[in-house]
Amino acid sequence: LAVYHANPYFVPLTAFPHDPYVPLNYWSGAVSAYGPLWLGICWFVGLLVGPQVAGYVLAFRLFALAVHLLNTWLVTRTLRVMGASPRTITLGALLYAWNPLVLLESSLGGHNDVFMLTFILLGIYLIARAQQRNTLTSPRGYLPPVVAFTLSVMVKFTALPVIALFLVFLAWNALRGSAATNAEARASGTLQWEKALNAVVIAGAAAGALALAFYGPFWIGHSVAAIRNSFTSPPSALGAENSILRSIQSWIHVHGVAVDTLQGKLLRIFSNRKVWDALNIVMLAIIGLFGALWMWRSPTTRIFTLSALAAMGVLLIVTPWFFSWYVTWLVGLAAVALPVRQSRIGYALLVSTLAFSASAFLTYLFLSGYPPFGIWTGLVCLTTITPPLLAFLITYLLWQPTQQDMHLSAPENVHV
Repeated sequence: LAVYHANPYFVPLTAFPHDPYVPLNYWSGAVSAYGPLWLGICWFVGLLVGPQVAGYVLAFRLFALAVHLLNTWLVTRTLRVMGASPRTITLGALLYAWNPLVLLESSLGGHNDVFMLTFILLGIYLIARAQQRNTLTSPRGYLPPVVAFTLSVMVKFTALPVIALFLVFLAWNALRGSAATNAEARASGTLQWEKALNAVVIAGAAAGALALAFYGPFWIGHSVAAIRNSFTSPPSALGAENSILRSIQSWIHVHGVAVDTLQGKLLRIFSNRKVWDALNIVMLAIIGLFGALWMWRSPTTRIFTLSALAAMGVLLIVTPWFFSWYVTWLVGLAAVALPVRQSRIGYALLVSTLAFSASAFLTYLFLSGYPPFGIWTGLVCLTTITPPLLAFLITYLLWQPTQQDMHLSAPENVHV
């Protein structure tokens, strides 16, 4: 974009075979899978550094370090606005800032996931501030979070579930929150459906308009088919990495499969990327429904954050395309959701996130078939997803409210 003035959504890097990044990038033959906001960052760095590999790596590491520090500040600011104690604020900041996986994948790996997380954390902060000021259901209250969440999608589209959950959260607050602030409406049980619908429509339209403003300049002069292909042709939309799907595909490649047996038929079915894409949608719908019910019961910023944490966590369990740095999303959400000790599910999600941030490192052991670990095949996928699943289940079953939890006021005492 900066050096050759080419459109990364339609022109792969291999179109410039003399570029020094071509032999270093094993996806150089694919178009960009990231959002236009991230391409803007890449353009700016490319403009400053040019095709200098060492300078480019250093620039992105420094950028990721700055973003990591910004995210830590956002965690502390959000917890303060939500009324957390100084102890909880400190715990949340250190839980995020000192997490080994987050440090590795941000300041060393330079991955854009921490930048995507920046806008998610910013959106949560804006929600907390709007709820504190009792303005969330007005445009000046809900439009800033919508803009922040949309910008996160403009970095990586995997933040889309957060926008969907926020629209539900906004509707619930318009229905319940507005009635709760009006004694007459509360007494009569009036639910302001019209206000809720208007808020959701305006918020959704604002998100769509902002996304179009970012993507529009890249789409000018290209057909609908070409635009669709720019979303469906990157490796992340077609292949599999560090996932259950990848394990099944690698197993079939190494050992083969008998097509006339039940095991063979099942392996063939679950080696199909489209099957896992469908499972992704189904699981997100189920968790989204649960989150919607949870937010209806308690439409607070913390419950919204925990619902987003649950949705993104399930997404990483069943996704066909997984890398360890994706778990940084969960760590940031878990940190800003504190305190969660009084919530059975919240506490289980926190413990599960910490376990996931440790087990995600295991993907590196099988990255290049290092002995004695070998390649990513068979049951290897269980090394990353089993620890967080077991951590969630055990914590959920063994959780008990403390004496302090029992004395919390009704809105805070959410023993779900």
